[in-house]
Amino acid sequence: MATLVGGYFLKFLSTIMISKHPQFKNPPMPLVEKLDRAVFRYGNYFIMEMPADPEFLYWEGVAMNHCLQVCYREYAERMKTGAQRQFSLVDLNDGMPKVDIELSLTESSYSGEVQEPVVTQIRGVSNQCPPDDRYLPTIMEFMRNQGLVFTGHGVPNFDGRCDGDLVLNRWLEIQSGN
Repeated sequence: MATLVGGYFLKFLSTIMISKHPQFKNPPMPLVEKLDRAVFRYGNYFIMEMPADPEFLYWEGVAMNHCLQVCYREYAERMKTGAQRQFSLVDLNDGMPKVDIELSLTESSYSGEVQEPVVTQIRGVSNQCPPDDRYLPTIMEFMRNQGLVFTGHGVPNFDGRCDGDLVLNRWLEIQSGN
């Protein structure tokens, strides 16, 4: 019997989830509407603040192949109560999200309460951390521009790692030519 492997298996699962999701009938947000939500632009990318809308978060999770496609209600609730803000790095060329960033104001998705606003997730497609190198200049400039604390805060993600520390370490490797 043949088995589905790698990207084909993930695409198969995503297709099942999209076609079987009874609640959401609208297509994902078009690029022009995403641009209206942009808070930062750098090169061919922009970063938008995601709305606290379960349907938007679901489609973001499907496109990114991560937990938003399952936990969209929980994320929306944390956003509505002011516990978190969620951002998406979007490619202007194809309108697709490439990196999601979680700013925890009072509560992290995986570590509970935080004492100060800190960036607790910086994840690429399929939870890649650090994200692909081509997105790091935009991420680093966004963090600097917004004055965000993303390293050294000790708030781990679901896998026990601090995303900001991983991103910064990779950025420093790139800057040193490694």
